[in-house]
Amino acid sequence: MSESALLCAVRDHLRSQLGYNETECDVEPDEEFPAITGNKYIAVMPGGWAVGDSGGRRGVGLDEVFGVDILVVIMAKAVPQDRRRNIMLDNLTGLNKRCRDIIVQVHDNWTMLAAANTFLTDNGEKGFTEALRFAGGDARPRIFDGISFGKQQTAAAGLGRMISFAGGRRIQVAGAIA
Repeated sequence: MSESALLCAVRDHLRSQLGYNETECDVEPDEEFPAITGNKYIAVMPGGWAVGDSGGRRGVGLDEVFGVDILVVIMAKAVPQDRRRNIMLDNLTGLNKRCRDIIVQVHDNWTMLAAANTFLTDNGEKGFTEALRFAGGDARPRIFDGISFGKQQTAAAGLGRMISFAGGRRIQVAGAIA
């Protein structure tokens, strides 16, 4: 419940603050985005689940820390494999701007965290108590082929980059763990 609440809150926040619609931004189980993707797609995905700082000490309850990964993809003009660098050079600035806009919206955003708490339906006395923080991104952008975008060609046709956030902490008190 906690993880899905956080993922939905991130998705909804990006849609409302950056103007993405349902076909441009959604929660995904992995890095496979829909083949019907248009010129851009933002995939919000689980980014990790770990025990919190309390380390499971007695009386603390359930202390969990969640992460969120976001894959940002833009479609580009298809080019042969030997000209893949053209896709990167021509589209890197636009891709990095989208990534930066998302980082600014998600990093340490307590309003978004409060929205995640409204998704929780269990009886835990505490919702999320620490906000997500930017944790880094891919060292290099990824090049996607046309098949990833529902096209017939295998030529390079898009550019993407994964950005990661960590530290979304939730503590549920003993006796109220759902």
